Amino acid sequence: LIRDVFAGTETPLPLCGTAAAAHAARVLRDDGVYLVNSAGRPSSRAVLADELVTLRTAFAHVGVIAENAVLAGKRRGNSVLVASQQPLADGIDRALRSDAVAVRLVGESDLARLAASGRVLAD
Repeated sequence: LIRDVFAGTETPLPLCGTAAAAHAARVLRDDGVYLVNSAGRPSSRAVLADELVTLRTAFAHVGVIAENAVLAGKRRGNSVLVASQQPLADGIDRALRSDAVAVRLVGESDLARLAASGRVLAD
């Protein structure tokens, strides 16, 4: 399941909140994956943190795929959140690093730091 919806530069809040996350989790099979395109606007790091902690309310495993410069707040750009009830597949980061675009799967320690600044997006 893929969420890639924007109204201008933002995803409408009803598609970002806990109800949308719970609905996505409900319609996926146990081994399904939910991909979320998170907007790359000036506050993108805060938006990404909020979406990360919100998805964690409905999914057991959530990862983030992004460029280092975007994660560091040095450049604007979108990120992709990967959510599943099952552990994320081994080798994702290795496959991403072989891509022409320099993106990576954010590691657990970096995810924890990012999530610490996020807030759950209630509906």
